[in-house]
Amino acid sequence: MNLPVGQLVVTALLLLTVAGVLAAIEAACTRVSRGRAEELVEAGRRGAVALQRIVADPAPPMLVANFVRVFCDLGFTVIVTVLYLRAMPVWWHGALASVALCSA
Repeated sequence: MNLPVGQLVVTALLLLTVAGVLAAIEAACTRVSRGRAEELVEAGRRGAVALQRIVADPAPPMLVANFVRVFCDLGFTVIVTVLYLRAMPVWWHGALASVALCSA
């Protein structure tokens, strides 16, 4: 089986980066208070109105961000597993290494 290893590695790193950014966004949005969002709107800061809407009802955007983050994490896990299975001589060594890496 001829796998495009380079493309898989780049895709895995991209998925991991997107998951990290989404986790940071989720954490940042939960730390902003309604009062602080209102102060930013009054100061005329760019994006403050959108932030105020998110802070007013955080559930819908946070659910979407969480779903996409989990999707990226799972995609990363699958790609790493495929790469490990290709690299290890015995299939269960690759599966065990993948579980160890992705559960950490």
